[in-house]
This record gives sequence, C-alpha cells and structure tokens, in this order.
Amino acid sequence: MKGLLFLCSLLPVAALAQKAEIGITYGLSINASPAGNIYYVGDRFSVNNSFAIYCLGNVNTSPFQVGGGVFGLELANYSSKVYTYFGTKIGNNGQKFEYANLAYSIRPVLNYKLKKTKVYELYVGASAGPCLSHNEKQTQYNSDGSRIDFRGIDGGLGFTSGFHAGINRNFLTRMALTIEASAQYYYLSFVTSGSYPTGTNVHFSTMAFPVSIGIKYKMGYAKVLNYKTGKLYIPKVNAKKKEIYL
Repeated sequence: MKGLLFLCSLLPVAALAQKAEIGITYGLSINASPAGNIYYVGDRFSVNNSFAIYCLGNVNTSPFQVGGGVFGLELANYSSKVYTYFGTKIGNNGQKFEYANLAYSIRPVLNYKLKKTKVYELYVGASAGPCLSHNEKQTQYNSDGSRIDFRGIDGGLGFTSGFHAGINRNFLTRMALTIEASAQYYYLSFVTSGSYPTGTNVHFSTMAFPVSIGIKYKMGYAKVLNYKTGKLYIPKVNAKKKEIYL
C-alpha cells in the first residue's frame, strides 16, 4: 500500500514532464552466497523471482530521467552443506535456504538514455534506498521423506543500491517492451528470537543479478501539427502507418 501511494504521488510530477513512463517488470534472479553472521548459508545458485513497478519522467529535453519505484526480489540459495536445525538435519536436499521470501524497497531512480530512435532506446541507470525483508515458514523434506518446518529469520531492515541497463522496444504509439539486467547490493540486519541459533544481532550482505522483461506505458508524448488539417497528432512508431489525431 505504501508503495502504491508513493507511485501515485509521482504521477503529478510525471504529468508535468514532457514525457513520462509507467512500467512493470517481472524477471528471474540469482544471488551470491551471503556474507555476514547468518547461520544457514547456501553455496549454490538458485533461480529466484523479481519484480519492479516504477514511474519515470524526462528532465526537460535532456537524456536523463528521474523517478522512483517499488522493487522486490527473492534472496535464496541451494546448499551442498548439511546443518543441524534443533536436532534435525537440513541442507543438501534440493531445497532452498531463503534469506528473504521478499526483499523489497521503495527507492529513487536515475536513468540516462545512451541511444534513442523512433523504434528503440538504450539506457543505463542507478537506484538506491532503504530495504525491508519478509520470510515465511519453509517446508523442507529429507531424503528419507521426513518433513521439516524450517523458518528463516524475518523482519530484516537495511538498504540496497545498484546499477541497471536495458532496452525499450516501441511496438505501439504509447507502449514499449522492456528488457533489463541489473546488479544490486543488499544489506539486511535482523533481531532474532530463540527459534534461530545465532543470538540477537544477525546481518548479511549479498549481490543479486535480476534479468527482467516488462511493459512501459508512455505519457505526454509531444504532438505534431498537421498544417494541412490543423489537427495535432502523435507520430506512429512505423512512419508508414496513418497519423493518430487527438
């Protein structure tokens, strides 16, 4: 809800810009083994989920864009090591160690357009901000079929920052397909209880590498005057198509 309110607050800013974009992406991510004093640590990559919802506005006629969004992903790894969880063996069983079912942040974004044509745009950017995490109970199974209800640490608080690069491919007047790759740093700290074997001050850091695909809706496109008809229109991506009058 807070993320939605944040994005809504950006809409007036976007409307004042010459051009603005609202986008949503979904992707897959891997992350490195976390460093810190977290106890259960995986040492093998797992394929995890990621998503983003954002709003960006152009800075006048410059190649820069500024805005913000809600970003979230799963932080997890497989483990080749076996740990003892209150007398039960876990790890090396094809199940993930989930450090965060969802690590999410609301953060500002700065983009720079490297190249732009009527059909596509290449861009790079950076973002940073506070981060929260949530972890739910995991059900794991041993090789003998025995069930384990394992809970990772919950309620992490920290920060995240990263860089990204992507391409927008226009396919309608106001719509574009987006493909983006990023490298993101996460630091999270936790206050644990007796259900976790490392005391009260737990922290870890890791690098995550999401690759995502999504859709952008573009607002505020500059309109062109047709001197013959006296009407304004938005040029089509494909110049052979007819003009769209407003």
